[in-house]
Amino acid sequence: METRIDLALVLAKPPLRALADVVLSWPEGEITIRRCAVFEKPGEPPWANLPRLPVDKDSKRVYVPLIEMQSNLRRRILDAVLDAYKKKVATTSSPGGSAQKCGATSVGPDDPTTADGSSHQGPLTAGAGDRGPAEQLGLSAGKGRRRRPNLIYSEGISE
Repeated sequence: METRIDLALVLAKPPLRALADVVLSWPEGEITIRRCAVFEKPGEPPWANLPRLPVDKDSKRVYVPLIEMQSNLRRRILDAVLDAYKKKVATTSSPGGSAQKCGATSVGPDDPTTADGSSHQGPLTAGAGDRGPAEQLGLSAGKGRRRRPNLIYSEGISE
């Protein structure tokens, strides 16, 4: 099974730092898990969660998982998301790196291409189709709708 991570750093209410789409591929097909969240508080290591739905229960907000899986698969996916996040943060905070960069790249085992051999380049923009986290960041601005968080940078990783 191959795992590809499309991760976008977001400007949102802390501790939310990034959103990721995870594509799991095998010969028979693929499945995409959209909107895995990465959180980080100052002085603490980052952590990731699979998609969850906030629900008000007894005047308290609780989060209900949207997808369940075996714990070893869950750990593998969340570790891949955290690795992608750490690489992204290192890239955007290194000399010459900038949080304003929008060029997206894919990092394979040996070269900057995705698993199918195509190069993933260009900015991640809201409304760019049903691929990537941009489409999943929220509803468009308008009466009674949330505004989309600003995207900083996107990167795909093949394992």
